[in-house]
Amino acid sequence: MIVVPKHNIYFRLDDVETELDLKCKVLAWLSRPSCKGVSIYWQRRIRNLINEFLGTNFTHYEMEEIYTYLGNDVNRQKSIKFIESNYNLGVLKG
Repeated sequence: MIVVPKHNIYFRLDDVETELDLKCKVLAWLSRPSCKGVSIYWQRRIRNLINEFLGTNFTHYEMEEIYTYLGNDVNRQKSIKFIESNYNLGVLKG
């Protein structure tokens, strides 16, 4: 899925089989550009896409936390726990 071609922001969908898989991918691969690496304009746009898709209202700071613990798909099990907890940020540090 190409999200922002201009900034090469994308992720692969070939291993996505469930909605949970897709949510994990969104957190893993869009958390970074939602808080760093691109202009503030694009950070906001990507954060808005994430929030709309997940039904959340994450701030810039919260996305930094999510990126720290879940970015680049470093801990898929923690991503699943985070999603299943209805996005309780306390799960990230636990």
